Amino acid sequence: MQKIIDVQTGDESVADSSDLALAPEVTTDDLRQIAVMSREDFAVASAQAGWISEAEAEEWAAGAAIPSFVADVINSVVPQEERLSTRIRIRTQPDIARNGSLIPALKAELNITDAELDALFGLT
Repeated sequence: MQKIIDVQTGDESVADSSDLALAPEVTTDDLRQIAVMSREDFAVASAQAGWISEAEAEEWAAGAAIPSFVADVINSVVPQEERLSTRIRIRTQPDIARNGSLIPALKAELNITDAELDALFGLT
């Protein structure tokens, strides 16, 4: 028996080996769709990767501030009237999704590759 996670819904089930032969292949893109980290874990991992300072990680994890590169991205890609709500959402959201709406801009700002981001989220 093995635990199976439905990549579309995140639901878990148990299957035996005969069921596994019928299971669809799970791709990296499937995993990216469901990959999530707590804000605290993402802040620590980002600091360990050298993307933000330890001080920024501590403030972000506590919801007291967002890293300067995130603020820069918000100011460059989010319309003026949505910036306040975006900053507050980022400071208060408990989880960071691998395919969140700001991830492409954050990747571009720091020149982060898909492979680096996948590794941060434990996909590789």
